[in-house]
Amino acid sequence: MAPYQPGLTFTASPQAIRIVRERLERSGFTISESGARSLVEAVLAVEGPRMQAVARGIMHGSLETIRQTAEVALSALKENREEPPDLLAVVREHLGAPPLSERRGLEPAEEDDPRPVFKRRGR
Repeated sequence: MAPYQPGLTFTASPQAIRIVRERLERSGFTISESGARSLVEAVLAVEGPRMQAVARGIMHGSLETIRQTAEVALSALKENREEPPDLLAVVREHLGAPPLSERRGLEPAEEDDPRPVFKRRGR
């Protein structure tokens, strides 16, 4: 878990305050708006840095992939060819990414083999 950072502050949105108040009232606890705001901000103070770290990691990975893809595409375009290169194949080859069907564990469907049909039973 990301450590608590005292300088990092998150503010609660009006929607979050309303949701906290409604959920607590359904459970039998009455809470004021300032109490709900304080509760949401306390949770955000603890969870905010962790969520920020996750978001930063995702963004860093995405930007790195974009950078690598741009480098590979630029080098492929600089080569003198009569027909344009298949940039998607070049990038896949460089990054080592398998085709989409392999990543999902799917096999190409054969036309002779119809897919089974599953029907829902009435409830």
